[in-house]
Amino acid sequence: MSGSIHNMATTRKVNIQPVRVSPSTLTPAGTRAQALKAEGKPSRTVVKRSITLSRHNVEDIEAIVGRGKVSAFVDRAVTRELERVRFDALLAEITERHGPITPDDRAAARKALERVGIVLADSE
Repeated sequence: MSGSIHNMATTRKVNIQPVRVSPSTLTPAGTRAQALKAEGKPSRTVVKRSITLSRHNVEDIEAIVGRGKVSAFVDRAVTRELERVRFDALLAEITERHGPITPDDRAAARKALERVGIVLADSE
């Protein structure tokens, strides 16, 4: 991991290094980007940004993925959060157009998910 510790007790500055992958680099799995994606690694040109994270979050991340892999972990977490934000916006748009989701709507959605093998825990 690249970074420097600030004098603050609870934060550590983490520098995210750029990674450039040439789409023409071929591997047995197809393009290098496809191979990196299959390995769960970033496969696109990334932008270097400096972010500040809570020390305990960095320590927890490093305990899970090891030093040097924090950026990839954070990138995946950001991707998931962006997906959640987009999904929330979609739900808001649907609610605006069609009204709130009813208990019958929820039951129908649960049944549809169960038909494809997805069982949700009760949230209420």
